[in-house]
Amino acid sequence: ADILLGGNFYQSKPEAGIYDASYGLLLKGDGKGNFKAVNESQSGIMVKGQVRNITNIKAGKRNLTIFSMNNEAPKIFEMINK
Repeated sequence: ADILLGGNFYQSKPEAGIYDASYGLLLKGDGKGNFKAVNESQSGIMVKGQVRNITNIKAGKRNLTIFSMNNEAPKIFEMINK
């Protein structure tokens, strides 16, 4: 199994600033409990904004990953196995 991450939080206290350094991350599993970060240029995952949920769906023959965003339209990626 792999792990797909998203984040960011903009409603923190002013003295703490916003948390906006995440653009999403794919961690590729080796089946033995170890994971390796996949570069954005290889994974295609680059999501700016406040990610609140990540869902995979099948739409016909397409595998889609939907990033639900806070106060923004969702970001949709088609997952292509290589």
